[in-house]
Amino acid sequence: MRRVSFIFLCCVLVACSDATPATESDLDNQLLDTSQNQDSTIDEDSSPQGALAWNVDQLGPYHVGYRTMTFTYDAVGHDDPRPIKLSVWYPTEESSGEAASYLGLLDDELAFRDASLAPSVYGDHYPVHIHSHGHQGFAGSSNFLMRHFASHGWVVAAPDHTGNTLVDNIEPRPPWMYAVRPADISASLNHLENLPVEDPLQGKLRTDRVVMSGHSFGGYTSFVSAGASFDEPKIQALCTDDPCSDDTLTAFAEGVRDGRVVAAVPMAAGNRDMFGENGYGELDCPVMYMTGSIDHPNLNEAVWAGLEGTDSIRVDIEGGCHQLFGLGACHEISDEEGFAIVQGYVLAFARRYILDDSGVAGLLNGESTLSDRVLYFTHQTK
Repeated sequence: MRRVSFIFLCCVLVACSDATPATESDLDNQLLDTSQNQDSTIDEDSSPQGALAWNVDQLGPYHVGYRTMTFTYDAVGHDDPRPIKLSVWYPTEESSGEAASYLGLLDDELAFRDASLAPSVYGDHYPVHIHSHGHQGFAGSSNFLMRHFASHGWVVAAPDHTGNTLVDNIEPRPPWMYAVRPADISASLNHLENLPVEDPLQGKLRTDRVVMSGHSFGGYTSFVSAGASFDEPKIQALCTDDPCSDDTLTAFAEGVRDGRVVAAVPMAAGNRDMFGENGYGELDCPVMYMTGSIDHPNLNEAVWAGLEGTDSIRVDIEGGCHQLFGLGACHEISDEEGFAIVQGYVLAFARRYILDDSGVAGLLNGESTLSDRVLYFTHQTK
C-alpha cells in the first residue's frame, strides 16, 4: 500500500482532537479490519428479496469496483464552468484487480479500478447512495462505507468538492462554498442521469430516489440538500465580510434542496450556526443523525435539539471520535467495531427508505441494536 504522508494525517485527523494521532499502520489496518466476508460468493437467492436478507452490518457477497468520472457545470459564484471529479463504487464479481487510489495518497486494495459491473440484484436498476466528504477531505475518505454499500449491490457516488479538498482547499472559505457544495451533489446526480449510451451504468441508476450521507462539512451539505434553510443574519454577515454574487444570494434565499434526496444521514455534522433557530425545521425527508460520544458533545446536542419537530433519529456511538465516520483511528473504539456500527445503520436506513425494507424497522425504531455502544434517540412529527 502506498504510504500516507505525515502532513496528510495531520490535515485529515485535525478535527478528531480528542483522539491520539494515527500512525501509518492505523490506516493500513483500516483496509484489513473491514475485509471480513470479502471472499464470499454471490448468494444463490440473488433477488431483491434475497438481498434484503443480507446482514446490514456484514459485507455483502459482491466485490467492489471503482472508477472516476469528470465533468463541469455552471455553479453560483463562478465565472467559469466548475470542474468536478466524481468517484463511483459499484458491485463486481471480479475478485482481484488494480487497487483504487484516492488523490494518489491512499490505495484501497479492496476496491478494484475499472472492474466489470455485476448485474443488478435489484431488477433493472441499481439503488444509489451519494456521499459528501468533510472539510479538506476527499471522495474516498469514508471508503469503508462506500465499499460496504457496493458489496450489497448499490452504486455509490461521491464528488471531490473542488476548492475544499486536501489538495486544493481555499482559505479563507468563500461564502459561495456553502451553496456550491450541495450544488456539486445535484450536478453529480445530473451527470449520472445523463451518462453516454456506451457507459455500462447508463439508464440503470435510480437517481430519482437516493440516500445521501455526509461527514462533518459533508454533514452540513446533507442537511441543506435535504431541505434545511439558511439563517438570514448569518448569511448577511458572511456576505458582508466577503461580498456574495447575486446568484449566490439567490441560492441562500431560495435554499438548495434537491428533491431526489429522500433520506439523509448527516454524520458528525458541523456548521450549526448556518441554520439559526428554525433552519432544521424545513427538512422534508427522514434524517438519521450519527454522532460519536467524544466528538464535540455540546455541538451534537445543539444540533439534535434543533431537529426537534422533524422525523429524525439519532445514533450516538460510545467512544466515537470525529473520524469514526471517515478514516477511523479513534482511540476508544477499534475501526473494525466502529465501522461495522456505522455502515450497518446507514445501510439499514437506506434499505428502509429507498428499498421499502420493513425488515430493518426494529433497528431503526430502537427495538433492537447492532451494539451495546449505541445510544438511540428519536424525534417524530406524529
